[in-house]
Amino acid sequence: MKSWLYNRLFIFYTFVILLSLINHFWGQTWLDYMIGILAIPMLIVSYPGASKLFKILGTAFMFAGIFSFILQIYQYMKFRYC
Repeated sequence: MKSWLYNRLFIFYTFVILLSLINHFWGQTWLDYMIGILAIPMLIVSYPGASKLFKILGTAFMFAGIFSFILQIYQYMKFRYC
């Protein structure tokens, strides 16, 4: 079962990349969040088989995204309640 799933991960990756490409031209905020949410399981699933370089880069980008998201929420709350 596990190898069947891992042999077809390219379908999931292709779907997320196509969504990202569509959103680049369409520019919908909700689609940005959906792509971000789908990127998290992509990173988790591909993490064990990745090389050390990609593990480091994936972790760094994940923390940068979390930091950016928290900063965005903070700025929204600051603007809303000031």
